[in-house]
Amino acid sequence: MTLRKNGQREQWKEDLLTFYEERYRFLLDNGISFVSICNKDIYEKKISNKVCNPILLVAEVPGKDEVDSGEPLTGESGENIAELIKISKLANSMFVKTNLFPFRTFTINANENRPPDSKEIEKGMLLLEHEISLVKPRLIISLGEIACYGIKKLSKTKAKFKSPISDISIGSHRCQFLSTYHPSNINFNQATRKNRLISDFKSLKTTVEDNL
Repeated sequence: MTLRKNGQREQWKEDLLTFYEERYRFLLDNGISFVSICNKDIYEKKISNKVCNPILLVAEVPGKDEVDSGEPLTGESGENIAELIKISKLANSMFVKTNLFPFRTFTINANENRPPDSKEIEKGMLLLEHEISLVKPRLIISLGEIACYGIKKLSKTKAKFKSPISDISIGSHRCQFLSTYHPSNINFNQATRKNRLISDFKSLKTTVEDNL
């Protein structure tokens, strides 16, 4: 794992917040039209409370609940992820939440959530790669298949969706990677998927302690 040096222990938080403020302009400059994308950037506001080399939770894209709160993984999915974090017996400060594409994508006619298209995923991956270089997570957990696809492309790994924890490199950063289901109510209401999520999060404390 690529660890942060003593002199970098707080600076990364300031750099990360600055980076979040610059994402909208980056996407505009790189050909992303915000016709069917909400321009409200979604990110964790309490970065100052986070530990160094945290666990990075990567979901696919924000939805309506995230736009209302301004933060990733809120609403019903947020309640479910909070339950999973409690199950892990790790502190909230150990987790940073983000998305593969940081803005809500929606259908123009119905204003319903939609998956990001291939161009949005491609540009989102560039942003996520830089975010990872700033956060330097000890472990990345992708939540859902599209988030898993993005991490696999960035790390050039052959790990499949729902594979066991593996070692990966993204740019110059080395860490561990786990892919699992998104904590949506759809998945939480399916016993097999919920049990898989619970099992994955139960394993985190041992994984983290083994890599201190």
